[in-house]
Parts: sequence; C-alpha cells; structure tokens
Amino acid sequence: MPFTFANIDNRSALIRGQVFFDLASISAGEMPEEPMEAIKHSDMLHKYAEQLDAHKPTGNVSIENLRAPVPYPRNSYGVGLNYQLHIEEAASETPLVPMVFTKFPSCISAPTSDVIMRSDEC
Repeated sequence: MPFTFANIDNRSALIRGQVFFDLASISAGEMPEEPMEAIKHSDMLHKYAEQLDAHKPTGNVSIENLRAPVPYPRNSYGVGLNYQLHIEEAASETPLVPMVFTKFPSCISAPTSDVIMRSDEC
C-alpha cells in the first residue's frame, strides 16, 4: 500500500489525505519518533500504513508544521532543466541527458522555511 511519510514538528508521521498519524504513538513506541531513524524501517512503515484505519488520526496536516522529511541527508542531488517550463524560463534547449548536480545537504528545508541568499548577486 502506498503511503506518505512526513516529519511533523520533528516527529515521524504517516499522512492520509488531510490528516496525519504519529508513528511512535500508533506503534506504541515500536517506531522511532525521530524521522531519520524511522525511515530506516521501511518494512514497518508499510506495516503501519496498512493499519491506519485502526487508529484515530493525531491531527490535521498543516503546512506550518511540516519539516523536511529527511532532515539530515548524507547526500543531496538536483536535476536541472528537467521540465519544459524551466527550459523555457532559462531560454535553453532540452538537454540530451539530465543535468544532475550535487547540492549541500543543508539545502534541505521545510516547505515554509526562509531561503537565505548568501550573496547580493542572483
């Protein structure tokens, strides 16, 4: 069964529709509350995703409470010019192979986080 894993206020959670389920709570502590630890247990994520009907949602999903789902990745990659609108905005041609580049892992952020520009140049 497909599921959406989330980091809600720095706790691992599963999302269904507009509600979320705190993983540590619905698993009675079997699943870690810390997102980086919880994602190491993909089999358990699937197990609890299949059992969501047996649990009361913890709360409603709010974009203000969402954090980066993988807050401390070891690696981070970007793909450039990977959709037509971006290609047009860049006044570029469609690349023959994807433009893959590395990024600092610290670039991962929550959906509402401020992006700090470290230069006066754009």
